[in-house]
Amino acid sequence: MLLVRSLWIFVVLSLIMISCGKESIVHVREFNIYAETNDPEVKETLSQLIDQYNSDVNGQVLNLVDTEEQANSSIRFQRNMLATEHRLGHARWSTLKKTNGDAFEAAMSERKTVIQYSMHMIFDLENFKRKTRGRFDKGSVEWRHLYHLFCHEVGHGLQMDHDGNPRSVMYSKISQQSRDDLDYEDYFTKAREFFTQP
Repeated sequence: MLLVRSLWIFVVLSLIMISCGKESIVHVREFNIYAETNDPEVKETLSQLIDQYNSDVNGQVLNLVDTEEQANSSIRFQRNMLATEHRLGHARWSTLKKTNGDAFEAAMSERKTVIQYSMHMIFDLENFKRKTRGRFDKGSVEWRHLYHLFCHEVGHGLQMDHDGNPRSVMYSKISQQSRDDLDYEDYFTKAREFFTQP
């Protein structure tokens, strides 16, 4: 009985101490992306896609890095993805939560929680390679397609879901010939909202 009472007192005191300490939460929404490819044309195309994305979102939010150690996000290329999985790309997002200090330290100082966002994308290698020449002509069908596909998968990395509107960048189906009338304004409004959340 004494052990139960002591344990109960410990839990109550711990909760009081936690509530007395300050806690701050920091969201890190900067994506350092490592591309798993040695193909110079693919890397150059990715670099240009990222540059255009950052320009359109009005911020340096995506960064292409040289090593996996510098990265919190990734891009891979898969052979025959379209043939085997009937899609040109795929992406998922994740978060990593790190907290410094324990309950007793929190009572004495500020406890800090950092939430790091990351994204992991896969593209169909053959489709991507065929369209890399579009980097020389930003008005070309190839470039429009790659940029649409890239923005769509980054959108999933920013926790966006599919949209039922065929004009939406997040529409569930992306053809190999992207539409001329995609609603990038709505898409980038949502992207900016993600990056400016507290």
